Amino acid sequence: QPIDISSYSRNGSLIGNAYMDAGKFGNGVELDGDGDYVKFPVGQQSIPDGSNFTISAWVYAKLTIHAPVDIFGTESGNNVEKRGYSLAVENIGPKYAGRIGNSSKTTYIECGDGLINPNQWDNLVMTFDGTTLLCYKNNLVGGSRIVSNDLTGIYPNSSLADTELIGAD
Repeated sequence: QPIDISSYSRNGSLIGNAYMDAGKFGNGVELDGDGDYVKFPVGQQSIPDGSNFTISAWVYAKLTIHAPVDIFGTESGNNVEKRGYSLAVENIGPKYAGRIGNSSKTTYIECGDGLINPNQWDNLVMTFDGTTLLCYKNNLVGGSRIVSNDLTGIYPNSSLADTELIGAD
């Protein structure tokens, strides 16, 4: 099982065919993109409501990725009313991208050049300062976007959002 070695002890549970494997630094999680993910208990979200945040991940794409697939984030609701944030593989290419928003308006931004490089490690970082969304791939920023949409309920453990996941359910 994924163990958080920080002082927060946010241990996760492997779901589907997810399993522990060698990572870029120490252990990682192997996901095949078909219903495999790591789930964190509700109430143990890493991003408190209304917070600025940074999400960082080392990603090793072994094969062509069939988008869209979340790498890390949260999304809840039904097909009519979705809300959340994620670092993901979007079906615009497919490319690595960050997103934040709800069903009325979602802000997307490519991470660096966005390109997926099979069989190599890529470092992805998405930041949000309460106003601006940025997404990087291997230290190259893909640009910045002002987020003007209503973000009510996008954070896990709020009255509207779901728990955080690594991977896609």
